[in-house]
Amino acid sequence: MNKRTIQIIIFLACFSLAGIVITQLFWVQKSMSLQEKSFDNRAKQAMRTVAGQLLESNQDSTTRIEPIEISNPMFFVCKVNTPIDSFLLSSLLKYEFEYQDIEADYVYGIYDCFSDSITLTKCVIDNIETGNCVEVPEEHFHFEKGVANFWVYFPRPEGFLISQIGKWLFSSIGLLVIVIFTFSFTIFSIIKQKKLSEMKTDFINNMTHELKTPISTIGLSTEVLMKDETQSDKVKIQRYARIISEENNRLRTQVEKVLQMAILDRGQFELNVKELDIHDLLDSAVEKQRITVENRGGTLDLEKNAEQSIIHGDWEHLQSVVENLLDNANKYSLENPTIEVETSNNKHGILIHVTDHGIGMDKESQKHIFDKFYRVSTGDVHDVKGFGLGLNYVKIIVDAHEGDIKVISSLDKGSTFEIFLPFA
Repeated sequence: MNKRTIQIIIFLACFSLAGIVITQLFWVQKSMSLQEKSFDNRAKQAMRTVAGQLLESNQDSTTRIEPIEISNPMFFVCKVNTPIDSFLLSSLLKYEFEYQDIEADYVYGIYDCFSDSITLTKCVIDNIETGNCVEVPEEHFHFEKGVANFWVYFPRPEGFLISQIGKWLFSSIGLLVIVIFTFSFTIFSIIKQKKLSEMKTDFINNMTHELKTPISTIGLSTEVLMKDETQSDKVKIQRYARIISEENNRLRTQVEKVLQMAILDRGQFELNVKELDIHDLLDSAVEKQRITVENRGGTLDLEKNAEQSIIHGDWEHLQSVVENLLDNANKYSLENPTIEVETSNNKHGILIHVTDHGIGMDKESQKHIFDKFYRVSTGDVHDVKGFGLGLNYVKIIVDAHEGDIKVISSLDKGSTFEIFLPFA
């Protein structure tokens, strides 16, 4: 799957997801609007019924019940030209609201047309009447003079309205969260698989190049040895035989690296743990690498500052870890590499610092430096060979020793790898 195809898939998926979210939000808003209309109708019906019963209690069969007015949002006014008993009004409102399945808190009151004032204000919270009323905004009070009114105000209807569509609302939100999570995970997986595929392709290309070089050299040397004029020249035979031997060892080393990583991946390796002195191990690893560094006009220094250097570990694997770090420090340095290896102690174990002053790494590279097949961009440093397996191997071995490794690096300033290994 090429990059263009992935971009198209991501765009279509984002477009579809946005459509789903917008559609869900539209229907939620529509449902809330319908619930609000239904709430208004039920509140009006309840208040008309209350008004009718008030007239009936006063044996007034001539007064016409005016339509319920909504003077402001959630402020309902009922005009009844008849005396209003506050106790009866309270009981009737409770009953009718319960009958209409209205469980929202409300404030009700009575407007006296003769005194042109509000003679009663009561709150009903959780179906219990209380004197501690919610303050009703003054702009709601616009009553027709000469007509008796009772009014009802719902201060916080949103909670009640949401509860009416609660299971549908929360199920929609839940499904949206699942869809967004699934979408994000899928896109992340596609991008990750794409990167992994690219790294595997680079690995195969690097491996092919690394294997073809010694094979080609062995083939050419063999052809020279098979020529008649070479058979009598012992010096030439020895030279080409040595080339074949060196390239064969190089080829075997490369194959063993790949096979070793396959074994480590499956977790089928066992550490040959013994008591060892980490300083002796570092002496051996540094001496092996020092000739290569000095041939480039560089220096490789070892400072053994750790007072306690005895640990339990696998000599061969730990030596390979240090050699990998030294090899990288050399490869990713410009001319005249300067590499320092230093040990120190903390109360839990020994610390090994491998520092170079090479090309360094940016923050993004540091996040992936221990990933399998990952290779840091080499910038102006060309012909840096490798499979992208070395630091992944280092991480696996350090973890197997219950240790830790981290990197501190800056572009064009170099890198420091810090290994922690616990005491025996």
